[in-house]
Amino acid sequence: MRIVLTHEKKLYVLDEPIPEEPPAGAPQRDAYNKHLNDLVEVSRIMLTTMTPELQKQHEGMTAFDMIDHLKTLYEEQARHERFDVLKALFSTKLSEGSLA
Repeated sequence: MRIVLTHEKKLYVLDEPIPEEPPAGAPQRDAYNKHLNDLVEVSRIMLTTMTPELQKQHEGMTAFDMIDHLKTLYEEQARHERFDVLKALFSTKLSEGSLA
């Protein structure tokens, strides 16, 4: 998904929170509105790729908030998996006489 969002120049909505709303007529207003539109589009794309259970948990969230929540949900599991992979890698022994 990050590849597609990078190509579409919308990846920033996952990495940046919604900026403060500028006053009406301010030059930043167009950029703010674009951010909101991109945020809605990316949020919909993310929801369609989720399981129904995850969709229910994230329905009212923006894409930025979804990413933050998903990191919270899965970072502990990813840390354990990384540990297990590294443990297996370090415990692997080379055959006697092998070069690498």
